[in-house]
Amino acid sequence: MSKPKGPAMITRRNALSLALVPPLLAATGCGVGAARQRAYTTDLRGKLSLYGWQATDEVGQAREGYAAHQLSHIPITYDRANFDPQKFTALLASGRVPDIVVMMRTFIGTYAAKGLIRPLDEAFDMAGFDPRAHYYPATLDDVTMDGKIYGIPQFWQPFALLLNKRVMERSGVTDEDMDLSDTERFLDAVRKMYRGRHGKPQTLGLYPSITDSMPDWITAFDGRLMDESGRPTLDDPGVVAAVRFLKSVYDVQGGYAVVESYFQSFDQFGNGNQYVRDQVGAQLYAQWYPNVLSATAKKVSIMATPLRDRSGNPFACSQGTAFVVPKTAPNPSAAVAWARAVTSDSAWLAAGVARAKTVHDTPGGINTGLFTGARSADDLVRRKYVKPSGNADFDQVIQAYYQVVRHGRSIGASAAGLAIRRELANAVVQAFTGSKPVADALHDAQTAALYGYDKV
Repeated sequence: MSKPKGPAMITRRNALSLALVPPLLAATGCGVGAARQRAYTTDLRGKLSLYGWQATDEVGQAREGYAAHQLSHIPITYDRANFDPQKFTALLASGRVPDIVVMMRTFIGTYAAKGLIRPLDEAFDMAGFDPRAHYYPATLDDVTMDGKIYGIPQFWQPFALLLNKRVMERSGVTDEDMDLSDTERFLDAVRKMYRGRHGKPQTLGLYPSITDSMPDWITAFDGRLMDESGRPTLDDPGVVAAVRFLKSVYDVQGGYAVVESYFQSFDQFGNGNQYVRDQVGAQLYAQWYPNVLSATAKKVSIMATPLRDRSGNPFACSQGTAFVVPKTAPNPSAAVAWARAVTSDSAWLAAGVARAKTVHDTPGGINTGLFTGARSADDLVRRKYVKPSGNADFDQVIQAYYQVVRHGRSIGASAAGLAIRRELANAVVQAFTGSKPVADALHDAQTAALYGYDKV
């Protein structure tokens, strides 16, 4: 089966590169203030421009086709480059403002606080559309600031622990051991599954996937990246506890540098992936990865279990992208209409048809489902296209991801969203490499993030 593109490519990006994300231009909204903010209307006309939208696989292409058909009288142009904060602010400053921008949901609070994107509630009301009846509450909470909705979510591919049953069995470990309500038992399971020779790993007990999933690990320790007002809380005791625990996970396997170096040698998307070669006992993975593994279904023995918090409750943090409308977008009404269309049940059903055809045309293909950010769309695609595969392991994995998506939690939205992710990434590397004690690294990160918050 082909590797998932679109959402998978976003998920696989090295999120620690967020440490290099440039700050917003000092002149807030430079070039924006002089332009006129157009009112929302139900009279859809004109032309439409998108920035950051990628339709690189059959799922994206089917959705794009559906939305274009719904707005067939409106010419649409696409800038399919990945979202880049520096490019976005440059576009705003130059006056070449796109109508729709696709960005990570964690960025939205910063742009909303800067006044660079506009709330969408009025457009929803005009269309008689209730977003809370369509999208998962957690995905909407990601894009809500001061009671106003600033983004239309697309995709939510939850994380769960993807376990290698062969490694577990030879190590005497069960899925019940992988429960963070008992951290010592969990860490002992990692030790048991780890195998190394001459200081070099041969099997990792756990690869925690911190570049993408730090919010999940922090939530598991009852930590939070921000309070209810969006103020950064990177020195929260739960954040400190999570980072200390993950440092222990690395340390019992040779240390951060050794583990990360070994992980880079994995053939993640090939026939010799880490589950085929038993190079890992467990990994925290987003829902898209079982789709990759389905190409080697006969060579792997896997199961999935949700990440649990200290009270034993299953959960998954809502992460992904959303559509936003710049404050001075030339055609905001058509922008919202397009974004609603491309995230509608009908669009996702068209995507389900396309994915089902790909699965059918792939020898041994397994339909692992589509995870959309909207419960009704997830349910439609699942009922129509996700059938028993004949592979008990994969059926269990698919079921586990569909269950955990019901237990979504949002990390919230903050005016310092960009700064929080950047400073957290810096602090994590400093703590794991030992260049700073965990508490000191997070204290410094909090100071820097709070400066960014106060500045906004």
